[in-house]
Amino acid sequence: MKKSCFLIAAIVAAAVAFTAPAADKRGQYVGIGAGRTVTVRCLDHLAPYLFTAPDGRLDGVYVELLEAIARGSQLRFLVERPGGSGDTPPDLVIGSTFPVESGQDLYGYLPVRNFDPDDPRMARSVTRMLDSVVEDQQDALCFAFPFLWESSSLFIPQGQPDRLEELRGKRICVVQDAPEERFLRKMGFDEEIFRTASVSEGMRTLSLRICDAFVCETFQGAYEMSKVRRYRYTIRQRSLPLQSYDRAIVVLRGNMELAVKIGHALREIKQSGRYTQILDHWLNDAEEYVFSPQFIMRAACAAVLLIVIMIAWNHALARKIRVTIGERERIFDFLREGILAVDAHGRITMLNSMARQLLDLSNDAFGTNADDLIPGLDIAAVIRTGQPVYDAEQNLRGALLSCSKAPVVVDQRVLGAVVTLRDLSEVQAMAEEMTGVKMYVESLRIHNHEFMNTLQAISGLVQLGQYDRAVEFIAAETGSSQTAQTFMTERIKNAAVCGIVMGKAGLCREQHIKFELDPESFCADHSAEIADRSLVIIVGNLLQNAIEAMMEKGVTQGALITLAMFDESGRIFILVRDNAGTMNAETAEHIFDKGFSTKGRPSGYGLYSVSSIVDSLGGDIDVDFVPGEFTEFTVTIPIPARKEKEEAPSHARTD
Repeated sequence: MKKSCFLIAAIVAAAVAFTAPAADKRGQYVGIGAGRTVTVRCLDHLAPYLFTAPDGRLDGVYVELLEAIARGSQLRFLVERPGGSGDTPPDLVIGSTFPVESGQDLYGYLPVRNFDPDDPRMARSVTRMLDSVVEDQQDALCFAFPFLWESSSLFIPQGQPDRLEELRGKRICVVQDAPEERFLRKMGFDEEIFRTASVSEGMRTLSLRICDAFVCETFQGAYEMSKVRRYRYTIRQRSLPLQSYDRAIVVLRGNMELAVKIGHALREIKQSGRYTQILDHWLNDAEEYVFSPQFIMRAACAAVLLIVIMIAWNHALARKIRVTIGERERIFDFLREGILAVDAHGRITMLNSMARQLLDLSNDAFGTNADDLIPGLDIAAVIRTGQPVYDAEQNLRGALLSCSKAPVVVDQRVLGAVVTLRDLSEVQAMAEEMTGVKMYVESLRIHNHEFMNTLQAISGLVQLGQYDRAVEFIAAETGSSQTAQTFMTERIKNAAVCGIVMGKAGLCREQHIKFELDPESFCADHSAEIADRSLVIIVGNLLQNAIEAMMEKGVTQGALITLAMFDESGRIFILVRDNAGTMNAETAEHIFDKGFSTKGRPSGYGLYSVSSIVDSLGGDIDVDFVPGEFTEFTVTIPIPARKEKEEAPSHARTD
């Protein structure tokens, strides 16, 4: 019974030894073979060949390969830790077929003979080779068993040149003192070389675009790419005939018995398929992260399957989204206000038809920075401060608009902003009503008052029986009125402007102020280029301001208001002059400010509206004065070029 328990314990211990290799300060034990432990030194201390796992154990291609050899040959290996090797030569060296570390010649064994473990006469070849060497030189003989071949690869970002000659003048990263560095220096790339301490550092350097390319051993580079998934989207691999490497297990000091065991074990694990499994696990899996045909095929099949599964649901969802977006856009397009939305970076994300019309924008505006496209909008300040701005009057892209800007705040974060735009033509229309229509009514009232006085005078003459005097009086009044109206209509072709001038002239007559229209005045009808209401507001406010200045000073016998309008050299010139002399330097400095007024009643918007409209039309307004003598306003407005209209083709009519 005790013997059975001891046997079971030994079996369990052996299993544990294989599944969890022991370790000491020198290295890690692999296998449970009896007899002397075989010391193994690895020339490659980089993944995927040999590296230290997070739990402190050694792992990689070499460890798994030695585990498989140990099972087949009943050997026990001590794999030295990276950097922990001593001066005592090991029994095995795994890595290069020439088992000497870079810059060292510790072992002193030459020559090296390569053997194929698949050769059935391998043991005989080893014996014959050993017998052919002088006995005192047999300890210097080495037996090498190549098991893997690889070359260097060029790792480059997607879209970059993939030929080595095209990289001249650019920065090429290599591992310090690696064979790739020596190769590139031989090719004349001395100034382009950028050195790193390891493959992982080189791959990070490439992913950060510090260098333009990275050259290293293929499997090491592919393994580092596989550890970070995003590399597969930004970096691709191209094999180059730079260097080739034969990985081999080398038996030192002419140990024929150990060489035969290693050779037979390698042949057995190749025949059993374990050798292929090890390489696939560490090398081919890493290659899948590069755009290999297998990876592309599997990714394409997965994408097609996903598309087939979701296509019906996506179709229904897309249709619902289109309907919702269409309804939203129609609602926004029906609004009389322009609406513009931007994201957190100030880029335009939504624009309704009224906003496009007011700002003269096209659909290409989407995705463009709003402040760059619309100078003066300053939406970045609203996003930065999170403070809304309401009813700001701004001249944007040549249009006078009222803007309200409000941030879009979600969870105390500003995710964008919304701008509403109103055409100040509505305000201008109100001003027109106040200065135009109101003046028409005032003109009718004045004419009605004058007409009643005229009727009373005629009635008195008739009652007195002075019929001839009555006829003469009627003829004089009719001729005078018709002459003044005819003169104005001949000189001012725009009916709306002519009407406002007549109304102001009538108001002057009622207030006993002499009104003169410069006999040289002439202005054509430019309603196709300049809106009627703009000219009505400008002329009406300037004349009303002159009349109020006269009344403020007190109307005297010499009170005079002069209007002149000229249309020449592609511009309209408007001059309004009064001899009240109420203007002074302090008043002139603020005369066009919004809300500024010298009157006690609420006002201060007339000349501000005139200045805003003139600015929007690209014109100028100046005031000249001499206190106590005169005040003169001069307005210059450029006439825009008339837009060519497409004429429909005329067809001859046959009766």
